[in-house]
Amino acid sequence: MRGRAPYRLTHGQAISEGEAAHLITRAAQGEAMTYAPVKHGHAWALAHLATLTPSERAQHAQRVRDAAALLAGLSIPAALSA
Repeated sequence: MRGRAPYRLTHGQAISEGEAAHLITRAAQGEAMTYAPVKHGHAWALAHLATLTPSERAQHAQRVRDAAALLAGLSIPAALSA
């Protein structure tokens, strides 16, 4: 994350794909977070969980489940993408 601590990122701030993957992985490992990476087109942004739409919440939950399955060594969909 190039020296940026996630807790210093702010709501709506653009983040890289690597930062998004890092945050999803941390959530998949069981870390409680109050924010989530949200994908808008090809770009990622940080959003507070309370501001997510139901669709964004479901997408984030699926990404976390897929990452947790990958970390556990379970089979995952071939088209897994962030």
